[in-house]
Formats: sequence, structure tokens, C-alpha cells
Amino acid sequence: MNFDPTKPVIWIGYLDCTLGNPNGDPFFDNQPRTLSDGLGFITPTCWKRKVRNYVELNNSNDSQQIYAKSGIDLDTFKKDEFSNVGVKDPKKTTDSEKNTLEASLLEKYFDLRLFGGVLATGDHPANNIKTCCVVSPIISVNQVEAMELGITRCFSS
Repeated sequence: MNFDPTKPVIWIGYLDCTLGNPNGDPFFDNQPRTLSDGLGFITPTCWKRKVRNYVELNNSNDSQQIYAKSGIDLDTFKKDEFSNVGVKDPKKTTDSEKNTLEASLLEKYFDLRLFGGVLATGDHPANNIKTCCVVSPIISVNQVEAMELGITRCFSS
């Protein structure tokens, strides 16, 4: 799936969540995230993770690899790609080498083509990638009713 960076990408979606928690807040006992008026919201980071997970789970032939995987240092992918394009010293890369690296990463990773990425950090700095797809917070139509459901266990003594 290739995107033309000169044309905006607009997603309109509908998310129905009943008795669920699509984006819990770890600072508030994983309660649903809510605005001051009680409406729920899903952060752009959470939504991007859901898209990445969907693509990764439904990609049968590895044609759409995911760059931002949870639990994996992103610099690892850049290090591998630096060696694949023939860069000897990542700290002394030329603009041409960075452009080659960027093209290689964009060809390989679906989520970099879709969401872009901050690559100018770590031990292997590269060009940051900007794309046409911007994800905004998702706001619920109705107020969220947060409930505490306790689980009781009984043990024989």
C-alpha cells in the first residue's frame, strides 16, 4: 500500500465498545480515558498501535512489515538497515546515505509509510519521515460509565 504524500489521507471510522476498555489510562488504575465532560477518548498512539497490530496479524506473506513493534528497540532496525545499504559509520553518514536509508525503510515498513517516524535519534540517526496521515484523538459520542468490577476468589483452607 503506497501513499502519495501530496494528498491528504482522511479516515472516518466508527468504534462501538460495550463493556470494554479500548484505551485504559495506566495512571488511573487502567480506567477508561475520559475528558472533563465524561466523553471517552482514544489517543492517537493507541489507535496507531491497533492499526499496526491488525496489519501484522493479517499479513500472511510478510509484504507489510511493521517498524514500531512493542518490546523491540527501534535502533535495532536502523542498525540492520544501515548495514544493508552499506553505511560503515552511522555517526558520519552523508545526506545521500540517509536518503538511501530512508527509501529502504519506507519500502520495507508499512507503518513508516503510513504514519511516518522519528528516526533522528539513537546511535544510528537517520532522516525523520513525515507523511500525509495524521491521527487525531477519537472522541466517544456518549459519556463513558466507568464501573469497578471486583473479582472474588475463594480458597479452601
